[in-house]
Amino acid sequence: MEQHLLELVRGYYFWGCVGFLIGSSLSVYNITRTGLSFPKAVIMMTAAVWGGLVGARLLFLIEANRLLSLRDWTQALFFWKGGLSWLGGPVVGALAAALVLLLARVPIMENLGAAFPGIALSHAISRVSCVIQGCCYGRPTNVPWAIYSDVLQTRVHPTQVYSMVCELAVAVVLQVLFRKPHFRKYLFPLYGVLLASHRFITEGFRGTPAGPELIAGLRFHQSLSVVIFAASLCGLALLWDRRRGLLISGLILAATGAVFLIFRPASA
Repeated sequence: MEQHLLELVRGYYFWGCVGFLIGSSLSVYNITRTGLSFPKAVIMMTAAVWGGLVGARLLFLIEANRLLSLRDWTQALFFWKGGLSWLGGPVVGALAAALVLLLARVPIMENLGAAFPGIALSHAISRVSCVIQGCCYGRPTNVPWAIYSDVLQTRVHPTQVYSMVCELAVAVVLQVLFRKPHFRKYLFPLYGVLLASHRFITEGFRGTPAGPELIAGLRFHQSLSVVIFAASLCGLALLWDRRRGLLISGLILAATGAVFLIFRPASA
């Protein structure tokens, strides 16, 4: 019995559920403070969670080059079979939540922004399972805070802890800004900027397979972080001033496209 309980506490689903319960509770609380009713807030977060799981599953399959090889494409939605990549979660989850808000005819950006302190907190808590299971491991190092990796059979950067600390910091920053009503509409794209920034940095310390190379010299998730960073900056610019934001967004997208063209891998 004790062994089964220990295995449960060490598992991904346990910490995923803990993170979901705590993070979603904060998100629903924040959303109701923007004026949305409790039932609508719960429906919105339910859509965000399911959409996030599907998005994380799809990105994992794309990264592993397994999406096109599926005989039954419905398997792409089977997130419970394992294989999730976090960067796909917020994107599809936000689209699902935005659809609910659109149908409810309530402000979209303010309510989306209200949810993201809790989403960042949920991500941070779920990282506990990554530390326990040893996934998302770092590359070998001799720094004093290194941890042992069963996969590489050596001491490595604790990249799971790096990500956990970063997500906790993001959750705190977003929650503090949420208290200022005029900042709420900026929280969703700001989360994208912060997520992309810390993921780009921490990804450089990872020892896991790099994945498909989209930009020469960068790992797959670093390249995705560049895209998310650029798109989020565009969102911030458009929310700040629509007319000038269009010009700024055009420049950002042009610069991002130039990076992908100039630094495309030699094999591309």
